[in-house]
Amino acid sequence: MFKIFSIVSLLALVSVNIHADIFGKDDREDIIRAGSKRYLGRSVAVGVINSLWEDVNENYTELWVDSISDFMCKDEKFSRQKNIAYACSGFLVGEDLLVTAGHCAVNIGEIRNQSKDFCEAYTWLFDYTAQSNARRIPKKNRFTCKEIIYAVQEEVDGKTHDFALIRLDRKAKGRKPLKMSFGQTKNNDSVFMIGHPMGLPMKYTSKAHVFDNQVGRSYYTNLDAFAGNSGSPVFNDRDEVIGVLVAGNPAASTYTDREAGCDRYNRCDENGRNCTSHTFENQEEGFPHVFSEVQSLKFYQKLIQENL
Repeated sequence: MFKIFSIVSLLALVSVNIHADIFGKDDREDIIRAGSKRYLGRSVAVGVINSLWEDVNENYTELWVDSISDFMCKDEKFSRQKNIAYACSGFLVGEDLLVTAGHCAVNIGEIRNQSKDFCEAYTWLFDYTAQSNARRIPKKNRFTCKEIIYAVQEEVDGKTHDFALIRLDRKAKGRKPLKMSFGQTKNNDSVFMIGHPMGLPMKYTSKAHVFDNQVGRSYYTNLDAFAGNSGSPVFNDRDEVIGVLVAGNPAASTYTDREAGCDRYNRCDENGRNCTSHTFENQEEGFPHVFSEVQSLKFYQKLIQENL
């Protein structure tokens, strides 16, 4: 049995996985439908709590998953797919280096060179797609954390610091580190994302753009994002990673349809207004008050390059 740390820490992690919404049309698709972008998914992983694994034999392991149809309305997109509890996303920037959101690696504050707590609690699984058989996951696709080189999750002078760099237990052979861009992103630049919303099999989210490129250390976008997308790579139109999905507003990405007796995705229009959940009684609707937040990589360029 794998060692895990206290449930209190896990719940703290979940509480900071701030949610977003669907803006306009739901632009999430299974990675198999991503066309020329599909190959990028080979370098994207989902963080899985160790207690969800059970070994089958020396080559395969079983992953314990749930069905979101247990709580989502059955006519909602992806409601028939299985999901992983307490998931985060992450991506390769080196042969054995993975980037994720800071709140996927530390409860609060800043840590360096740590091999306990979150590092011990999480494994990182590549190639988790809608075609995966959760009862027979190749062990070669599962990696453990050797060391959290650096992780931060805090607000400093009103600016979000939310980033983690992790050393995996071995090199991810056959997978290419993603190309990164440390330049300035402009308003209206097109962006897309690959990750695991709600712990679902890998999704490609497209047709989005930056609408505010100067929010402290972050960008605001209209990416369709959910808990589980935390740590997802966000790309520019040159297939370069510009940042990490870290947060979103409003905080309720689903709401209860009382008539149907199940949950539905919170949907807003293309301008972030007219959201279907009742989460705006004491706050303003529309952009820039509604957003998916992307932490820029440019503030972590030196750290990443020093550890390659």
